[in-house]
Amino acid sequence: MQKLLIKLLKARHMYVVQTLITLIQSELKAAQQTEAIVEAVMAEHGDDYDPWTEIMEQGNGYPDDNYANAGIYAWLLHDHIVNKTVEWDFDTVANNTEMGTSGYDSWVDVHEHLVHIGLMSPRTV
Repeated sequence: MQKLLIKLLKARHMYVVQTLITLIQSELKAAQQTEAIVEAVMAEHGDDYDPWTEIMEQGNGYPDDNYANAGIYAWLLHDHIVNKTVEWDFDTVANNTEMGTSGYDSWVDVHEHLVHIGLMSPRTV
């Protein structure tokens, strides 16, 4: 029974690691895609043009938000690997990432996504 439990814990650990890696890659890809679109639009319309419509049509949001989320996921990955942590809170993440306390919206987005995919339990953020 103990061997089965260890095997399940290792499988869960690898699932969390792989999922967080995938989320980091996804956020970086979204940021890069949006930056490419913005660059092309700005080249076409000039520096005074606001590419809001094109950014929203693409659906990835602002690149800075994607990079912030990727940074959060990267720290969660580090914390999970080093400490086997599977539940995080805003204060801990804010104190250990570049997001600081001004990144509450990014944390809420990340937390909601982790709950949605089953990596965290729903609770007060």
